Amino acid sequence: ELESDYGYEDIRNMLDTFNNYPASVEEVLNIDRHIWALSYDNALANLDAPVNIAHNYYLYKDMNNRFNHIIWDVNLCFGTFLNGVGTPGTLAGMQQLSPYYHNLSVFQIIEKVLANPTYKNMYFAHIRTIMEENITTHH
Repeated sequence: ELESDYGYEDIRNMLDTFNNYPASVEEVLNIDRHIWALSYDNALANLDAPVNIAHNYYLYKDMNNRFNHIIWDVNLCFGTFLNGVGTPGTLAGMQQLSPYYHNLSVFQIIEKVLANPTYKNMYFAHIRTIMEENITTHH
Protein backbone atom coordinates (compact mmCIF):
# COMPACT_ATOMS: atom_id res chain seq x y z
CA GLU A 1 0.00 0.00 0.00
CA LEU A 2 1.55 3.29 -1.04
CA GLU A 3 1.60 5.99 1.63
CA SER A 4 2.05 8.78 -0.92
CA ASP A 5 0.48 10.00 -4.14
CA TYR A 6 3.42 8.92 -6.27
CA GLY A 7 5.80 6.03 -6.44
CA TYR A 8 3.81 3.33 -8.21
CA GLU A 9 6.26 3.15 -11.10
CA ASP A 10 9.25 3.08 -8.72
CA ILE A 11 7.84 0.21 -6.68
CA ARG A 12 6.88 -1.69 -9.83
CA ASN A 13 10.41 -1.32 -11.17
CA MET A 14 11.93 -2.46 -7.87
CA LEU A 15 9.64 -5.52 -7.77
CA ASP A 16 10.38 -6.34 -11.40
CA THR A 17 14.11 -6.24 -10.67
CA PHE A 18 13.68 -8.23 -7.45
CA ASN A 19 11.61 -10.91 -9.18
CA ASN A 20 13.20 -11.09 -12.62
CA TYR A 21 16.76 -9.75 -12.42
CA PRO A 22 18.25 -11.03 -9.16
CA ALA A 23 21.80 -10.05 -10.13
CA SER A 24 20.69 -6.40 -10.06
CA VAL A 25 18.65 -6.46 -6.85
CA GLU A 26 21.25 -4.53 -4.87
CA GLU A 27 20.80 -1.59 -7.25
CA VAL A 28 17.16 -1.19 -6.20
CA LEU A 29 16.99 -2.66 -2.67
CA ASN A 30 19.24 -2.15 0.32
CA ILE A 31 19.64 -5.89 0.68
CA ASP A 32 21.72 -5.77 3.86
CA ARG A 33 19.08 -3.71 5.67
CA HIS A 34 16.40 -6.05 4.33
CA ILE A 35 18.28 -9.11 5.62
CA TRP A 36 18.83 -7.46 9.02
CA ALA A 37 15.08 -6.86 9.30
CA LEU A 38 14.20 -10.45 8.39
CA SER A 39 16.84 -11.73 10.82
CA TYR A 40 15.47 -9.54 13.61
CA ASP A 41 11.90 -10.73 12.99
CA ASN A 42 12.93 -14.36 13.14
CA ALA A 43 15.39 -14.11 16.05
CA LEU A 44 12.84 -12.29 18.21
CA ALA A 45 9.87 -14.41 17.04
CA ASN A 46 8.21 -11.26 15.70
CA LEU A 47 5.46 -13.18 13.93
CA ASP A 48 3.33 -10.11 13.22
CA ALA A 49 5.80 -9.36 10.45
CA PRO A 50 6.89 -10.64 7.01
CA VAL A 51 8.12 -13.96 8.41
CA ASN A 52 4.51 -14.88 9.18
CA ILE A 53 2.13 -12.22 7.84
CA ALA A 54 2.74 -10.08 4.76
CA HIS A 55 2.61 -6.74 6.54
CA ASN A 56 4.10 -4.47 9.21
CA TYR A 57 7.03 -3.06 7.35
CA TYR A 58 7.66 -0.12 5.08
CA LEU A 59 9.80 0.31 2.01
CA TYR A 60 11.40 3.73 1.77
CA LYS A 61 13.24 4.93 -1.32
CA ASP A 62 16.41 6.78 -0.36
CA MET A 63 18.56 9.36 -2.17
CA ASN A 64 20.53 6.52 -3.81
CA ASN A 65 17.33 5.25 -5.47
CA ARG A 66 17.31 2.10 -3.36
CA PHE A 67 14.40 0.90 -1.29
CA ASN A 68 15.03 0.28 2.39
CA HIS A 69 13.11 -2.16 4.56
CA ILE A 70 11.90 -0.42 7.72
CA ILE A 71 10.44 -2.53 10.52
CA TRP A 72 7.16 -1.30 11.95
CA ASP A 73 4.87 -2.44 14.76
CA VAL A 74 7.11 -4.63 16.92
CA ASN A 75 4.87 -4.82 19.98
CA LEU A 76 4.13 -8.51 19.37
CA CYS A 77 7.65 -9.97 19.49
CA PHE A 78 8.61 -13.09 21.43
CA GLY A 79 5.82 -15.18 19.93
CA THR A 80 2.91 -13.20 21.32
CA PHE A 81 1.26 -13.03 17.87
CA LEU A 82 0.23 -16.53 16.89
CA ASN A 83 -2.18 -15.99 13.99
CA GLY A 84 -1.10 -18.29 11.18
CA VAL A 85 1.47 -20.14 13.27
CA GLY A 86 1.08 -23.85 12.60
CA THR A 87 2.89 -25.07 15.72
CA PRO A 88 1.69 -24.60 19.29
CA GLY A 89 2.65 -21.15 20.47
CA THR A 90 4.51 -22.21 23.57
CA LEU A 91 7.69 -20.77 25.01
CA ALA A 92 9.56 -23.91 23.96
CA GLY A 93 8.03 -23.68 20.48
CA MET A 94 9.18 -20.09 20.10
CA GLN A 95 12.66 -20.92 21.43
CA GLN A 96 12.94 -23.67 18.85
CA LEU A 97 11.47 -21.69 15.96
CA SER A 98 13.38 -22.59 12.83
CA PRO A 99 15.48 -19.80 11.32
CA TYR A 100 13.87 -20.91 8.06
CA TYR A 101 10.40 -20.30 9.48
CA HIS A 102 8.09 -18.27 7.35
CA ASN A 103 4.45 -18.98 6.89
CA LEU A 104 4.11 -17.66 3.36
CA SER A 105 6.13 -19.87 1.03
CA VAL A 106 5.05 -17.71 -1.91
CA PHE A 107 6.27 -14.56 -0.17
CA GLN A 108 9.24 -13.77 -2.39
CA ILE A 109 10.65 -11.16 -0.03
CA ILE A 110 12.03 -14.12 1.96
CA GLU A 111 12.13 -16.99 -0.54
CA LYS A 112 14.42 -15.27 -3.02
CA VAL A 113 16.73 -13.97 -0.32
CA LEU A 114 17.26 -17.42 1.21
CA ALA A 115 17.72 -18.95 -2.24
CA ASN A 116 20.84 -16.82 -2.78
CA PRO A 117 23.83 -18.46 -0.99
CA THR A 118 25.50 -15.14 -0.14
CA TYR A 119 22.31 -13.61 1.24
CA LYS A 120 21.53 -16.81 3.13
CA ASN A 121 24.96 -16.64 4.81
CA MET A 122 24.37 -12.99 5.66
CA TYR A 123 20.97 -13.88 7.13
CA PHE A 124 22.47 -16.49 9.46
CA ALA A 125 25.38 -14.21 10.38
CA HIS A 126 22.91 -11.45 11.29
CA ILE A 127 20.82 -13.84 13.41
CA ARG A 128 24.01 -14.97 15.17
CA THR A 129 24.98 -11.35 15.84
CA ILE A 130 21.54 -10.54 17.24
CA MET A 131 21.64 -13.60 19.48
CA GLU A 132 25.22 -13.06 20.70
CA GLU A 133 24.98 -9.31 21.24
CA ASN A 134 21.42 -8.99 22.53
CA ILE A 135 19.92 -12.26 23.70
CA THR A 136 22.54 -14.68 24.99
CA THR A 137 23.79 -14.05 28.49
CA HIS A 138 27.49 -14.36 29.13
CA HIS A 139 28.80 -15.33 32.54
